Amino acid sequence: DFMGACLSGAVLWNTELNEVKHLKRKNFQDPEKLFKMGKARISEDNPLMARDSYRTLKHHLNDSGFYEDASWASYRELTMERKYFFEKKDPRYFPSLLMDLLSGYTAKPNRVIVASIVIILLFATAYFFLDAAQTTVAPESGRLSLMDAMYFSLITFTTVGFGDLVPKAALIYRALVCVEAFSGPFMIGLYIF
Repeated sequence: DFMGACLSGAVLWNTELNEVKHLKRKNFQDPEKLFKMGKARISEDNPLMARDSYRTLKHHLNDSGFYEDASWASYRELTMERKYFFEKKDPRYFPSLLMDLLSGYTAKPNRVIVASIVIILLFATAYFFLDAAQTTVAPESGRLSLMDAMYFSLITFTTVGFGDLVPKAALIYRALVCVEAFSGPFMIGLYIF
């Protein structure tokens, strides 16, 4: 019961989609493999052609009001661009890969949440094992607990900084806190975007 043309593996190089009606993501799913793979795709043998095909499809889907399908096409467009960067050994590959891992090019907000939790946990672990933070009430009271390190990491990530815990005076500890304090608003911005 597959409606419309099956365009799985199609190439839309320099294609005009102005008068096309009822074109959706599902038109690119192979009905034979629909239940096994569930993936919709354009031919991705040539990353640049695939990128342009996904871009054309993204604009058409967006103009047609199929925003979720347009998001899929946008994600695939950027994935093909990253594939091209990899093949050409272009240094833009690494920032592109990072954006995909952290946010799925802002098309996958759950990745931002998971990445944020991982960042908070990694910094909390570093603060705990490096003994990087101290209380302002009794700075010589000794090592902070793992829960205190988690709390310090969370307030640093969110840039709240209540002032009850601060990094120790060593430059490395302050630099570590600065990196986390910068990453928090960046990740929140990715989520909002």
